[in-house]
Amino acid sequence: LICLLNFVRVFKMYKYVFCDLDATLFDDDKNISDKNYEAINKCNENGSRFFICTGRVPYCIDGYVGSLSSANAVTTNGQILKADNKILYYTKLDDEVSLKVLNFARERNLTVRAFGDECLYVINDDKNGIYFKIQKEASFDEVESIIREKGLVKIVLVLNKEEHYHAEDLKKLNLNAEILFSSDTLLEINHAGDSKGCGIKKICELTDVNIEDTIGIGDNHNDISMLETVGLPCCPANAVDEVKRICKYISPYTNNESAVAD
Repeated sequence: LICLLNFVRVFKMYKYVFCDLDATLFDDDKNISDKNYEAINKCNENGSRFFICTGRVPYCIDGYVGSLSSANAVTTNGQILKADNKILYYTKLDDEVSLKVLNFARERNLTVRAFGDECLYVINDDKNGIYFKIQKEASFDEVESIIREKGLVKIVLVLNKEEHYHAEDLKKLNLNAEILFSSDTLLEINHAGDSKGCGIKKICELTDVNIEDTIGIGDNHNDISMLETVGLPCCPANAVDEVKRICKYISPYTNNESAVAD
């Protein structure tokens, strides 16, 4: 009987798989391996549904996922949700928060990536064109005007390891926003109350799927809410220690070794 119960537990049918992109599904060159593609296709063919679950905004996804559809996705760390190519939820960063973060960055002359609805505006960014296809160079004054006219979806401050103290200084402002690192260098400022975990809960509620019937795969701090929400939290071998501590399965493979397929 114990063996039978273990068999059922191992071969449980999970309905949704939520997967991070950068440093999880992507290798370090932002590519998806053939092995990962094959595993995703089998997942969908066998009756489960694969969801991209990323901090990226929609227009920073399609140019990188190749034949993988973004019709099912939790993007912008839970601020924009899609299922069957229909937008279920969309929200922006509060303008007051955006202006305070921009002023904080201006005073310290930091590198800023300000994400609008359809374009990324970059300030002091020496990596233009490497990771984003729809972008414009802008000044602090220009981005301030954009905030006042249209608003932003989110803001990212690019900080090297010696600049990490800026994150603590920003948090001391007690902004009504979600502030966390999505990589060693990217400090994300998102709409208050939204996260990957909250986005997953919304999708499951709207599509009538039990949260216990979901898998999550991620590697970094902005994945923690996802991994604490899903039924089976998993991570690649390159995940940060805080992520590994909450995962039920840690792959022996890194993102460069098709960990998602594993």
